[in-house]
Amino acid sequence: MTHDTTLIGSIQSVTGRYWQSNNKPLLLSGLPKLLSIECSNYQAILGERSLKEFINQTYESADYKLVTHPQQRAKIGIIPKSEDYTFSDADSSVHHSRGVKQATISFLAALESLPSSEVDKVIIPTSVLIKLLK
Repeated sequence: MTHDTTLIGSIQSVTGRYWQSNNKPLLLSGLPKLLSIECSNYQAILGERSLKEFINQTYESADYKLVTHPQQRAKIGIIPKSEDYTFSDADSSVHHSRGVKQATISFLAALESLPSSEVDKVIIPTSVLIKLLK
């Protein structure tokens, strides 16, 4: 058994167990910690290659594949080859809503710096503020 085959088997094993327990991808950033338990010399087997490079080179003959978030390019997971997974847009909408909320608060803080005669002319419906701050 070659060293690459050993590492492929370990990645398959870790990925399969994680998928069965969580039914979601094992993020590539979390793979080294779990992999070091299964295959303590995995870094020596990789040599100069990164885990992502190794997985991309071996996925066709292995039982795993990479899945990537459509908007967050750094969010990469690994799942069993027989499974399908699509990252939800909920992750993106959380960041978007935080940005809108922060922008609204910043806008209101900026209004505070206006003279009171100009502030009196600003009309923002409460329903709009509620939607922006949700």
